[in-house]
Amino acid sequence: MPAPATRFRVNPGVALFFTALLFLGVSLFRDYGISWDEIPTREFGQMYVAQHIPDIHALEALRAEKGPAWERHGPVFEIVLANIERVAAFTDIRSVFFVRHFATFLVFMLGVALFYAFCRRRFSTGLSLFAAGMLVLTPIFFAHAFYNTKDVPFLTLFVATMFTLCVWLERPSWPIVIGHGLVTSMLVSTRVLGLLAIGFTVVLTLLRHRDRAARIRLAAYAVLIALLLPVFWPVLRIDYWGVFSQAVLNASSNTLSPRSVMFWGESISPKQLPWHYIPSWMLVTIPIPYLVLFAAGVAVVARRTITGWRGVLQAPRQDVVVVCWFAAPLLMTIVLHPILYDGWRHLYFVYPALLYLGVCGAEAAWIWGRRWTADWPERRRTVVAVAAVALCLAPSVNFMATSHPFEHLYFNKIAGADLATARSRFDFDYWGLSYRPMLERLVRMDSSAVIKVRVENYPGVVNSLMLVPSDRRRLQYVQSIKEADYFITNFRYPDDPTPSTGELFSLRLGTATIASLFKVPKP
Repeated sequence: MPAPATRFRVNPGVALFFTALLFLGVSLFRDYGISWDEIPTREFGQMYVAQHIPDIHALEALRAEKGPAWERHGPVFEIVLANIERVAAFTDIRSVFFVRHFATFLVFMLGVALFYAFCRRRFSTGLSLFAAGMLVLTPIFFAHAFYNTKDVPFLTLFVATMFTLCVWLERPSWPIVIGHGLVTSMLVSTRVLGLLAIGFTVVLTLLRHRDRAARIRLAAYAVLIALLLPVFWPVLRIDYWGVFSQAVLNASSNTLSPRSVMFWGESISPKQLPWHYIPSWMLVTIPIPYLVLFAAGVAVVARRTITGWRGVLQAPRQDVVVVCWFAAPLLMTIVLHPILYDGWRHLYFVYPALLYLGVCGAEAAWIWGRRWTADWPERRRTVVAVAAVALCLAPSVNFMATSHPFEHLYFNKIAGADLATARSRFDFDYWGLSYRPMLERLVRMDSSAVIKVRVENYPGVVNSLMLVPSDRRRLQYVQSIKEADYFITNFRYPDDPTPSTGELFSLRLGTATIASLFKVPKP
């Protein structure tokens, strides 16, 4: 594999890749429903933009009304979205969520571009583009790229922070200190878990540069973050220590977590999860070819450092950063045992590191293949390499094309022989996105002026916002199934009762039922 150049220009293949990605986003952003978290997170942003909190008394009054949890969520991206909404002055709530979904996708696209650039510092253009392609063609990530306003911006900013950290370790300078401090501040102001990046910066800097200048730069970095945090997290201007300390202390707990999660076929409390909850979810939702490459990459890195700690310090700086990026958060969930739910979305930000290690495996395979096929014509080697890449990506492409807009329901064969088996073992449509097509089907099917409907859970109500206003007004949500004309469920909790008769329509993906619509019989 030819060594990557220290300076590079975007070639036509890279330009085509990102143009195609943008085209996909423009074509698909209107197709998704509203996830469980989107209304609360939107309210957080609106409170920061529209609610003026001049002093601690006003803050305490808002805490009494809204509860303290809202101020512990980093608001950076939600403030941006709230300002877009304020300036645009939308007349229909559907437009608000369409714009939110498109803006979230653009942030994801930025993360893909940053990940490509991060990889390009270490690998060839082809391998770096392969890494970016794997990130896009991971079904669950492609779906979340439109509606997950918490974890997608955090992933993008984490990639940016690791990028600036690598530059810091290689060429420490004051402009880099300022740039790294800026992106770190934005990262922490998105999720307090961004403090990990500060820990990486301190530890790796002291291991690489033990002089007095390095300590001065670290001190300036800490002061800069302390000064910038209130800029990106406005409520810190009023109660810096109170808000920040509570955000840190509550990072591993969540009073709003669901009553149970489905894990390997058992209904378990989020407070009693086994240590392998996150590794298991990663194992069953990442495409198997990517996992194989990751295993190969881990073997390559382990072999490089098998001689001991000295080998680690002599490894490429970026590889060491990536190993920390991947391993430290994963070990924290195993050791600290935080409350987790809805799969491994809380740790999505480690996925680029996993893919980077996978590309280390792909690079080793390429080098080995060139040696094994030394007598082959270059064209034949290229054809074989392209075919291998296509075989690696094809299963993901096929699932995404046939399951849209439910790419988030991807499970590989490790979860079960088919999706019905995976659905019986793990939480399925836990964010309730299937309610949008169910409601659209209902209003097309029933032309009544008033349609009384009972839904199993909260997303069944908020997804009505994706209907046109005339259809939205026809829906009347009722609390009792006896009052309802129809009942819709996404089977969030399999033990919840559902009608035994009267099923009119089921939304299916492969062998699995995602959601069902029932006609409620009248006495």
